[in-house]
Amino acid sequence: MRHNITHMNFVWDPTYLRTGYSLDGYGYLYAKSYKSEYEDNIKKIFPAKKDYCSCFGDTVGLYVCQDNDGKEFLAREEKTDEIIEEDEFVNGYKLVRFANGEFGYIREYHRSLLPYRFDVATRFNKYGLAMVGKNGTVSYITDEFKYLKPKMSTDEYARYTYECFRNHQKITNNDISELLFPLKEETNIDNMEGFQQITAFVQGPQPFALVNKNGIFFPINPNGEIVPMNPYLYHSETEPLILATADPFLINGVYIVIGEKEIRIYLPIGKYFTFHDLVAFAEANEIIDKELLNKLILLTYAHSKNKSKELQLEIKTLRLEIIEDIIKNGLVEKITKSMEDTGRQKTIK
Repeated sequence: MRHNITHMNFVWDPTYLRTGYSLDGYGYLYAKSYKSEYEDNIKKIFPAKKDYCSCFGDTVGLYVCQDNDGKEFLAREEKTDEIIEEDEFVNGYKLVRFANGEFGYIREYHRSLLPYRFDVATRFNKYGLAMVGKNGTVSYITDEFKYLKPKMSTDEYARYTYECFRNHQKITNNDISELLFPLKEETNIDNMEGFQQITAFVQGPQPFALVNKNGIFFPINPNGEIVPMNPYLYHSETEPLILATADPFLINGVYIVIGEKEIRIYLPIGKYFTFHDLVAFAEANEIIDKELLNKLILLTYAHSKNKSKELQLEIKTLRLEIIEDIIKNGLVEKITKSMEDTGRQKTIK
């Protein structure tokens, strides 16, 4: 069992044209049950080897099948209650794995095996939520086995993305608050429709996780509601949503999301920074490496004269190094204290 997962993705391997799930980079191949989907069309079956697909290391319960025309496809053994691996009880539930590779849960209260099955799954966290993958999608479920569901289909999100980002349509926090169904509403796990990616929750005064639909990241709270994160502004113009170009990564309880136009730094206090505002704040609070900053200024000037891809990549790498350095130098503590001081000043006035 894999624990302390920071993000779960549904991904595909272009080399083998296979799809699956990634838990912090470790891959699980995705396949439907062959007995229910392909039983009348199977010529022969043999277990899928670990090297069947380069991106995905886990092939438990999967078979390479061949139809009557000789075409190969990947399929999973039918549903079974035979447990081959089990975790300890955590927050009222035990995560188990079945012989066909699927995951499920045993409830501690009456030690009963629950009927729900998932392609991948994690422990329930202290908020009563677990990350799961099913039907080629990922989402959060509650300990009542209801799940977080987007209100739009993938095609609708694609159109929404185009309107918002390609046509520079202004987005407000009121707009994004209507994009998810309530977490405790949807109960049809078998037909789960979720996201391309979800992350673990980070702790703080306002804990949050990120969910990704069509490249748009939404911060959510433990109730499954979209968090109206506010920018900590000095001079940057920004919008509530970001169209990401890479997976987010976590450093000291802070999520960093790389977008097409900006890098965004999310903190568990209901705030986020753009890169330029982060640098301004870090300079004002003396938590920035001046040598790194000066190097970035020189690189940026050189790039303005010679717009090479090599310089662009070097600037991006250096920006991430600066962000990591600022975070490790006490960003969360400094911004929290700054907000507390501001709050006290408003109270005095």
